[in-house]
Amino acid sequence: MTGLSAAQRLLIIFVFFSLISCSGLVDYIHERQIATHNPSTKSSETTSTTNKKEKNSPKKTEAIEAFNKERISTISKYEAKWGVNLPDDADTNLIKEIDSWLGVPYKYGGKDKSGTDCSGMVYSIYNNVYGFSLNRSSYDIIQNVIKVPIEEAKFGDLVFFKIYKNRVSHVGIYLGDKKFIHASTQLGVRIDSLEMPYYRDRFYMAGRIKDEFLKKDVVDKSKDL
Repeated sequence: MTGLSAAQRLLIIFVFFSLISCSGLVDYIHERQIATHNPSTKSSETTSTTNKKEKNSPKKTEAIEAFNKERISTISKYEAKWGVNLPDDADTNLIKEIDSWLGVPYKYGGKDKSGTDCSGMVYSIYNNVYGFSLNRSSYDIIQNVIKVPIEEAKFGDLVFFKIYKNRVSHVGIYLGDKKFIHASTQLGVRIDSLEMPYYRDRFYMAGRIKDEFLKKDVVDKSKDL
């Protein structure tokens, strides 16, 4: 810069630093443009909005509608077959499992579809559908429930009978409208009415499986996940 006046040198330095500053500004703007248009750098708010749209997508709505339609169809089918009114929220898996036991022959000590006794059937149905284990005998299963008035019994509750002497010796699963499924010693697994004189005279109580018993089994199962 020899031969230049002091004023000229100051002017050159000013222009030089101005160019550097503008270059940095251009780079910054370029980086912001990339970030704005790059999907991987979207804000959490944008991602949240996208997730909400996905949750309400037509495909998911159609799947839910199809599921509900199949559920209603299944409940209606077995209402007609069993002659009972089932609740709208009845577990269709439990319904199908119960129905699959109809006609199984009676076998003392049995608990599968080659032959079963009353408590063996109840034990297996709940174990197959929900994975928890009730006590094995009808006398002991009563310890897994809380007593409910028969007028308040719901689909899936248990009903107990004192067939012999003064001891609980028979158990079935309540379906609704005073009907229950059980393993009869003479006729195998079938649906009968609590209003039949034989069962009406020997009926002891209805019971609903204890919440703490169910929660315990859910916790035990979660340990395997």
